[in-house]
Amino acid sequence: MPVHADARRYLTGVALEPPWSELGIENARNRRAARTAAWAETPEPVSQTRDLSITGPVGRIALRMYIPEGASPFPVIVYLHGGGWVLGDLDQVDSVCRMLCNATKSIVISVDYHLSPEYRFPIAVNEAYRVLEWATQHVHAFGGDGTRLVVAGDSSGANLAIGTGLMATDRQGPRLKAMILAYPVCRPTFDTASYQAYGAGYGLTRKDMQWFWSQYLAHPGDAGNPYAVPLIRSQFTGLPPSLIITAEYDPLRDEGQQLIDCLRRDGIVVQTLCVNGMIHGFFVSAWAPTHRRMAVDWVSSNIQPIVSM
Repeated sequence: MPVHADARRYLTGVALEPPWSELGIENARNRRAARTAAWAETPEPVSQTRDLSITGPVGRIALRMYIPEGASPFPVIVYLHGGGWVLGDLDQVDSVCRMLCNATKSIVISVDYHLSPEYRFPIAVNEAYRVLEWATQHVHAFGGDGTRLVVAGDSSGANLAIGTGLMATDRQGPRLKAMILAYPVCRPTFDTASYQAYGAGYGLTRKDMQWFWSQYLAHPGDAGNPYAVPLIRSQFTGLPPSLIITAEYDPLRDEGQQLIDCLRRDGIVVQTLCVNGMIHGFFVSAWAPTHRRMAVDWVSSNIQPIVSM
């Protein structure tokens, strides 16, 4: 179907802005913060929010916890924001975390991991794994059930979610019930059909993704590490059931499909949603209210049977 009107309006609004890759780190972060502030929404109420921090590999990791109404114990979703490992913060995903909290009746723990290039791979994925460990040990104090643990994220945050899922499999814990992945970043090759078709003019560009990857990977050899580049993994046995969302006009669409194919090849139960008419970023964005709500409701209806087992 054609690009949806909501996405067209967004693309028109940002058409004259330089791409992320031309801004430099400080200016890119300032623009991201300005967009987050400009698109601020009336917060969807949840029973309680808590801002806290825990000790991580390179210092304190800031967390924001969203607790739903209802009787505990609740499932727990550890959420990792996108932004090419370079941009983003807790405020950027506040709205979608609130929506997920209420829709899934889960505690959502949003992670403010350290950003690249100051903190390159593997720091962010190690921090995400540390939060999973912390959640299994401590979330009961907030009404959570650490045995019903889910890792989730969008874009580069979904990449971190896959990396932590692989770590948890390789290290035999923490045990995950599921992964929720919105348009995941899976490999730095930039040569798929969706990159060729949508790598310019649809928001996220091929040049942007090349720049983001160059900020994230510390050494050339890191491209051979599946915790950074999941699709180089030879097998995925042991990963939990996964919900994967892609967007029709996203340059990352095809690598998301490649991940789906690899997981299914190795016997992982995967449920998928390709959102027609949408572009990269819609899952966390105020400019796509109808499609964001639809995707959150799809996640809720499909995650409930998994976390209730």
